[in-house]
Amino acid sequence: MTDLPAPSGRVLLIAEDDPDDRLLFVDAVEEAGLDLDLHFAHDGQQVLDYLAKPDLFPRPDLIVMDLNMPGLDGREAIARIKESSDWCAIPCVAMTTSHSDLDMCFVYAHGGNGYIVKPSSFEEFQGAIESVTFYWLSLMSQPSNRYPCPKLTRAQWRT
Repeated sequence: MTDLPAPSGRVLLIAEDDPDDRLLFVDAVEEAGLDLDLHFAHDGQQVLDYLAKPDLFPRPDLIVMDLNMPGLDGREAIARIKESSDWCAIPCVAMTTSHSDLDMCFVYAHGGNGYIVKPSSFEEFQGAIESVTFYWLSLMSQPSNRYPCPKLTRAQWRT
């Protein structure tokens, strides 16, 4: 894909209720040769529970979220994550079968960092995983995980 280094040893939290799609994630990461620490959640509530227990689970460097899950769906989970000063800096990318403009607008309006329609072939799926992990875990800078990100007004940015 690129000559730049791939992400290594980073934590990827995947919210996906479909067992077959979970296996696709594992296979795509392995086939791409990515050294990622994968964690899975079945629904949005499990994502929030995971994040609420930093003493039990490593803080994710990236969350990939299906939107259509039972219980608390991915839309609401993304909105809640982005409302939290403790979690708002964690990139959240929706990866879903939905082509809906309404879903896309909701994700972005509530602070989601990306929206990927799940590709239909394994090769395209693997390419999407390589691209999103490279972008968020190698190319982009993120604030330290040790401190919450306060919600600042524009006036506070300038001081």
